[in-house]
Amino acid sequence: MGESASNPTVLELREKLARYEEMLEDKTRQLDRTVQGFQTDTKMISEKNELIEQYIARVERLEDDLRQARSTPNNETKELLDKQRSEITSLRQQIASYADMTQTADSRREALLEAQAIIRSQKQTEEEMLQEVERWKIKCAAFEQRLAAQVEHCELQHDTIQTLEDAKSKLETEVELLVNGLHDAEMRSNHLQEQLSQMESRLDARFPGTTQQFNETMVRLKVQQQLSNAGQQVTHLQGLVDQSDEKMQERARKLQEAHDQEVRVLQDQIEKLKLQTGQAVVPAPPQAPQESMKDVQSMPAALCGLVLPQRPLPPNHSRRKAVLVGINYPDTHAPLKGAVNDAWNLRSLLHYTLQYQEDQMRVLVDQDAKSREMPTRNSILDALDWLVSGAQAGDSLLFAFAGYGAQHARSKHTDQCESYLVPCDYGDDLPPGFFNDHLVMDSDRDAALGGEAAQKARLYGETMCPPGAEGRQYRLISLLEILDRLQRLPPTVKVTLLLDACHSVVPNVHPQHVAPPMYSPIKRGRVDYSKLRNYIARPRFLYLPTLPVRHTPKTLVTDPPRCRVYALSACQLFEYCSEMPIEGTVQGAFTWGFIKALAANQFRCNVTTTHRVIVNIMKDLKQHFKGIDQTPVAQISQTATMTDVVIE
Repeated sequence: MGESASNPTVLELREKLARYEEMLEDKTRQLDRTVQGFQTDTKMISEKNELIEQYIARVERLEDDLRQARSTPNNETKELLDKQRSEITSLRQQIASYADMTQTADSRREALLEAQAIIRSQKQTEEEMLQEVERWKIKCAAFEQRLAAQVEHCELQHDTIQTLEDAKSKLETEVELLVNGLHDAEMRSNHLQEQLSQMESRLDARFPGTTQQFNETMVRLKVQQQLSNAGQQVTHLQGLVDQSDEKMQERARKLQEAHDQEVRVLQDQIEKLKLQTGQAVVPAPPQAPQESMKDVQSMPAALCGLVLPQRPLPPNHSRRKAVLVGINYPDTHAPLKGAVNDAWNLRSLLHYTLQYQEDQMRVLVDQDAKSREMPTRNSILDALDWLVSGAQAGDSLLFAFAGYGAQHARSKHTDQCESYLVPCDYGDDLPPGFFNDHLVMDSDRDAALGGEAAQKARLYGETMCPPGAEGRQYRLISLLEILDRLQRLPPTVKVTLLLDACHSVVPNVHPQHVAPPMYSPIKRGRVDYSKLRNYIARPRFLYLPTLPVRHTPKTLVTDPPRCRVYALSACQLFEYCSEMPIEGTVQGAFTWGFIKALAANQFRCNVTTTHRVIVNIMKDLKQHFKGIDQTPVAQISQTATMTDVVIE
């Protein structure tokens, strides 16, 4: 420590080093300016010397002319001589002035030489200063090393002190235990000493009694000692019990105060709700039949407990209609689990929260073929016809579909596909075992072609058609068929489309922001749906082997609709949407996010807000479920705006 105190501190060394560096920078700048001035003067002197040489040559020529003129005198010669004499006089004066300037330049040249000597001296001084700086840097590094060593030594001392303190604490604990043990040993020693005294008195025949009385006395003394020890322990335990009672009473008092505060807050909220609802008592919704609701496992948490209407009825509440479709495709090679739950959740939202009447809704699910209308192709198209029939200005219509979406080539060997919704009877016209047979035949084809050829064949739908499937087709619903039905509606009719399926971006909704009706096929690869049964997140796209049949009617009107269309699709064209277990049941992530978005905005929000909230919900789900990759798409027609309410 004494050596470090005698040396300059690191801070002082760094300050001195900074001053040296500033001095070096100033000197360098001064030298640069001096050298620049000297270079300018040297250039000017060179130019003046060249000019003087030119003047001397001119004077020599004039003197030659003058001598020649003297040899042949005449009047013109005299005038010429006079003119040349005056010019010579002028040139001599200029030469004299330039001689003075040359003398001045010589003096400045001497000054330049002196300055150069000064520069060399300053450079030498600079080198010495740089060497001094390097020495100071070395000293600083050495001092920092010594300082680091001292710091490390101090840390070691601190650790040693901490270890000694821990050892001291441990020894104090042991000493305390020894003191308590010595106290107990002393008490036992006193007791033994008293027993020894009694025994000695008995041995000396000084105890007035028999041996039995002596034993009873010993037992009585032992019992008294034990009672004394037990009394001390009881006193100690009684003190602990009293302290615990005080703590429990204080805690109970605080809990009672918190409970009273919560009761007051809840009472205030109840009073506010009574004021908002006009103190109306609304009966609980009727229970659905057990057979029709047996597959409904739950509804989203946003709807749990909502038995009161969440907003006043809109002016057009009697002019509202909705078609809800949910398809799980049971008993097929690619079943889903949550699409029917999506339909029931939307039905609960419309009926209990938004007060749709039963005759304003049609629910098509494939869970009970006996009591409900199955979502076949014809049933869905009939429901769409019912939805748009009789529509008038100001009506509000809703079509929601939860199930598979698919892409299929427009015709054989084309590289352009269309988007379709998949009803529950999509494969009823195909021979039994069609999908299993095509998987086997495709595998054989891939083995025969190999590599890029097999990939290209799958990409353009060149699958081998199993025997018996020639000339047959799927039962699909093109998105263009939905668009065709919207052409019938007046401009002020509002239509909301909720499509929780892949390949569900509706084409030609807006004339300027057009989603194409046909597109290059999206690469999905071969999907083994038997392996997807145990996946947590299941995609909602169905791979369909290409059949050489046109599935879209040729007479459809595909112009942009005149009505107000709000089309919300679960994902972009190249993505896939999923269903997964959410809040205790399997349901579509998009439908669940849509209901959550409405609930977060008091069930009345515009298209922009709804889309933004659903997108944020999907981002949150990506953090909890691996493989989730869906970005909801919002489209509106030319007569609609993003600030319109998404659902009435």
